[in-house]
Amino acid sequence: MSRPGERSRGDEDHGRRQSSSLANGGGSGGGGGTDSSGSVEKRREHHWRSYKLIIDPALRKGSHKLYRYDGQHFNIPNPGIPPVDMVRDPRIGRLWTKYRETDLPVPKFKIDDCYIGRVPPKEVTFARLNDNIREGFLTDMCQKYGEIEEVEILYNPKNKKHLGIAKVVFGSVKAAKDAVQNLHNTSVMGNIIHAELDPKGENRLRYVQRLINGTFTPLTVPVGDEEPCEVSPRCLAEALLVNAVFNNTAFGFI
Repeated sequence: MSRPGERSRGDEDHGRRQSSSLANGGGSGGGGGTDSSGSVEKRREHHWRSYKLIIDPALRKGSHKLYRYDGQHFNIPNPGIPPVDMVRDPRIGRLWTKYRETDLPVPKFKIDDCYIGRVPPKEVTFARLNDNIREGFLTDMCQKYGEIEEVEILYNPKNKKHLGIAKVVFGSVKAAKDAVQNLHNTSVMGNIIHAELDPKGENRLRYVQRLINGTFTPLTVPVGDEEPCEVSPRCLAEALLVNAVFNNTAFGFI
């Protein structure tokens, strides 16, 4: 006599065999419920390529699982659902799988005071500029080397005078390097200008502080590797006079 636990396991095995038989398209034979040899051979020859769960008991209570194989065969006889002639992959043709061309703006990484990485050298500082140079002129002068993101000319916050200092931010490192290589130590509106790569603007800030303090003029401010030296007020007056005379001569006022 078998134990109750053994009977329950036997029933489960029997149910599994029945489900497997139905899933493979086979049925039970007449009389004693054993499969005929023809049904067994037919079931062994089936090689399903695809299947679909038509009815799920978890969604429709009181129903049995209904599978459709290759669009033509079902796991139970007479399911009441007609077969389909053509089977297609349900993943193809959905909205989220179609390729669509989109034109989205590319975000630009903004570097602020909290940035701790290496700053790309796209920022150029100009010094010793003529006081007649404005943003428009500087843009026209630099845009031939590449895209420009920002142009700013600095003024003295006390008297709003032109400091001869400017900042130009290029769109690429190559454009900034080309601009420095071609514009440094060249004559623009009568002045030999200074151009250098200044990623964080530290050198530009130092030049501005020297000019605001009144120790130097836009033409005498030390730039680059030049050592700063104290200039007397007489030297400042003479430098301003020479600058004014040179500008008047360059523009034909004399």
